[in-house]
Amino acid sequence: MKNFTLLCSLLFLVGCPTPTPEPEPDPPEPVVEVQCQTIERCQLLVQACLNEMCPKYFAQGKSAADAFQYCTVDMTARHPIMRQHDCAQCIEEDRRINRGRNFGSIISNVDRCQTGN
Repeated sequence: MKNFTLLCSLLFLVGCPTPTPEPEPDPPEPVVEVQCQTIERCQLLVQACLNEMCPKYFAQGKSAADAFQYCTVDMTARHPIMRQHDCAQCIEEDRRINRGRNFGSIISNVDRCQTGN
């Protein structure tokens, strides 16, 4: 190293070899919202819940919206399979990204929630 420094000093007028600079790292990728990977499974679970719960809710004088709230909020926190598939996160992502369209459309596919029968 001493010889290299001495050589650089002597060759100052000519030019000293400089170490090649490290390449600059690529800028980080922009953050992209990741869609839930199990959304289809969660939709089926919510639909099955609505098929079961809508008649019970109507019998108690409650609405389809009450049943939907139960199936998309209460059940996602308690039901082990829904928790395993992170359905609460799927529903939240759907609300945030798609204004709830993926899960909101389920209730229109459940006849018992439309008619109360």
